[in-house]
Amino acid sequence: MHAMRQPTRFRVGVLILFSLASHAAALGPQNTAVVVNADSFASRAIANEFVALRDIPDANVIELHLAQLANFEQINVEEFRKLILQPVLEAIKARGLTDQIDCIAYSSDIPYAIQVNEDVHDKKLPQVITPVASLNGLTYLYKQTLAKDINYLDLSTNHYAGRVMTPQRERFNDADRQQTRIALSLVKEKKWPEAASILKDLVKDHPKAHELQYDLACCLAQDNKPDEAMTALTAAVAAGFWDAGHMRDDDDLKSLHDRKDFKDLVGKIKPPPMDVQPPHAFHSAKEGYMLSIMLGVTSGRGNSVTEVLDCLRRSKAADGSWPKGTIFYMINGDVRSTTRQWGFQAAADALQKLGINAEPVKGVLPEHRSDVAGAMVGISDFDWPKSASIILPGAICEHLTSLGGVMVNNGGQTPISEFIRRGASGSSGTVTEPYALQQKFPTPFIHWYYAQGCTLIESF
Repeated sequence: MHAMRQPTRFRVGVLILFSLASHAAALGPQNTAVVVNADSFASRAIANEFVALRDIPDANVIELHLAQLANFEQINVEEFRKLILQPVLEAIKARGLTDQIDCIAYSSDIPYAIQVNEDVHDKKLPQVITPVASLNGLTYLYKQTLAKDINYLDLSTNHYAGRVMTPQRERFNDADRQQTRIALSLVKEKKWPEAASILKDLVKDHPKAHELQYDLACCLAQDNKPDEAMTALTAAVAAGFWDAGHMRDDDDLKSLHDRKDFKDLVGKIKPPPMDVQPPHAFHSAKEGYMLSIMLGVTSGRGNSVTEVLDCLRRSKAADGSWPKGTIFYMINGDVRSTTRQWGFQAAADALQKLGINAEPVKGVLPEHRSDVAGAMVGISDFDWPKSASIILPGAICEHLTSLGGVMVNNGGQTPISEFIRRGASGSSGTVTEPYALQQKFPTPFIHWYYAQGCTLIESF
């Protein structure tokens, strides 16, 4: 079936490591609060270096005493509110900085994963939503977190995120939406004829709703009606369905894959022109969110203190340098890559218009390149030294995978700390199983925002 692609939203399971980046006037030292675990040498050392490098005012540095924590990896949501979020926000208010602070930068040895079962209680969550959130996500959505509103787990909760705009979808009324939900529930139960019956009625009223036409084709193919399925699939493409890769690999259409008319249809599909909302400066008071980053993780399989300090220093040195390099979008057939492949060429084209070299490239990592100014990778495990490529200071490098932001020892898969170790200034990864959902990861246009002068955190 076709999982309808929605505009990207800030995911809760995010871990971001970097120093505040260059060249955007909107977010500066005066807008950043630095939070340090006063009971940790590593946290103090990293915070002190960041404050000195970035000229953070003394009033913007907030100390927490967290010696009572069992570990620096996980915390439950009530402890998070009581020991971290509320004290930080209260300090900001007490110092008269509420209208000024737009970003909270956490130093190391502050738990990055938060168990939210206490807020969820007995409410049943969708399969793709697990009751673990991140330090950054719950700080960003601080209003909902303080209100114990578990809509902070919703995939569409971030309205600051720039949306990728494709041709306008048809408008559905409440009755149509209800029927669509019923049809998709029947699909999950593999009740293909029943689902197809509802979808046929819906496409009569909404002939340009290509996602409905596509889902109808899947149901008909599964119900051994290949000719009718091809008719619906052709209508879906005519109405604007453009994800040829998804169609070609969709198991629900497997009975059609060897047909000549199916192969011809896939070959005719052209992606629509894509546009993306332009960047605009972030201000917490206006947006209703609070930007949040981590300067480093030094526990578990994170980075050493020295590696984090090196990252902060080389990132500062890269300010305003506009290094000549290439943004690499890696294509390799893994679902972690194909999930975002829809936007690779469009993002590369947009970067080229700005004079930034960008290339969709086949493979796991850029090979033998000395100009990696950014990399969007889709793989669970990688060996950067083996690639013989060099990451330039200031680069954003990340990979869409399940355990990239899980920093416990023996966590599995390659953690995002490896990107920092090899020279990147910023990376992100989920702290709980994200499933291969675009909404939980940066879109390919993150590099386009960065190239236009957004700070690293605004770009994410």
